[in-house]
Amino acid sequence: MSTTLSKLPEERGKKLFQHLTTIMFLVGGVVGAFVYIFPDFVVQIYAPGLWIMAEGQIIREIAIKQLKMMTPCIVLAGPVGLGFGYMSAQGNDVLPCISPALSSSLVIASCLVCALTSRLNGYFSAGLSYAYLLVIAPLGALSSITVLPLVPKFSKPVKTSSWESLANDLERALLLCMVLLLPIFSVMRSLVEPIIHILFERCEFDSSASALVSSLFLAYSLGTPFFIAKDLLVAVFYALGDGKRPFLVSAGAVALNAVLDWLSVSRFNLGAKGLALSTSFTAALSVLILFHLLKRKLSGLSSYAAMIYPTTLLLICCITSNITTSVAYNLMHVSVASTLLSSNNRYNLMMELFTLLMAGAFGLIGFFVPAVLLHLCGFELARDLYRMLIMPQSLTPMTKSF
Repeated sequence: MSTTLSKLPEERGKKLFQHLTTIMFLVGGVVGAFVYIFPDFVVQIYAPGLWIMAEGQIIREIAIKQLKMMTPCIVLAGPVGLGFGYMSAQGNDVLPCISPALSSSLVIASCLVCALTSRLNGYFSAGLSYAYLLVIAPLGALSSITVLPLVPKFSKPVKTSSWESLANDLERALLLCMVLLLPIFSVMRSLVEPIIHILFERCEFDSSASALVSSLFLAYSLGTPFFIAKDLLVAVFYALGDGKRPFLVSAGAVALNAVLDWLSVSRFNLGAKGLALSTSFTAALSVLILFHLLKRKLSGLSSYAAMIYPTTLLLICCITSNITTSVAYNLMHVSVASTLLSSNNRYNLMMELFTLLMAGAFGLIGFFVPAVLLHLCGFELARDLYRMLIMPQSLTPMTKSF
């Protein structure tokens, strides 16, 4: 929607938006009505094991009720997405950018409230949902803040057939997203166990569950750079008017992921960790395929050899951040441990949160200091991000940075 509207006159774009919104409401209404009327059929197709397991009846009833409660989302999801695309094409990126962050915050807040009121029970899933939530919350927020405003920008060079400019903009955007995303996940990889302990470890969620979620988070986080890179590459394909190739690659990735999931669980006995690793692997493979296909369409896109230098620098920055975070947390945790009071849980929680925040701050410094010293990023990236998000009309062609 965003790439299409950015190429059309305003009046024609409004008519297209109105027609598509009507269609999406109708389609969503039909699907939503079907799900509301036949929720047991949907749950049976999605989770047939609930009709076999001895304890499946209670879980099945909960799933059916929750599915009926969520049917309004089916009706509204399409029009909301179209509305965000329309706003982004018009240069209004604030609401589309903050909306995923707000929804993720509400989900996390709901989990915390449930845990704090001692209502967390054994019906929450082995740990995949928790690990994926920890990954997708910051990833979704950063993706919306950076990727969504860039989508209409990719369409401008297409109008003038400025392929080299489009390639430069893509490379710059990829580097910018990595510089924003990697330091957060480098810090979280070092602090994932204490973070999970504070957020979830209550009632039936014990230390073994924390260890499971930690391992799954690490497996999921391997794919985070590829998740956001895939969004950018797909946006460029859409700007070029090519939706077929991203669709075929995505369909192939889904099929491959299903096969790898089966192999991981049935043949290699990797369990939930195998499912998370399969997701990360298919995301990485999808990015490589999309990048290869895009290189055949765009002249001026950097070769694989040219990407070795920035990739190596980013890896060095991640390692430095990871080590700095771990050392800072261990030192501060030892010094703070003597002040913890066994009888004052609120005080102990505040001290643990303070330790995490300070260790995270040192970890971010550990990422950006070598990044600036090695001339990977600096004030130029911050300036470009400000122009892309706040002042799109002043965005000038980006210079090559790889």
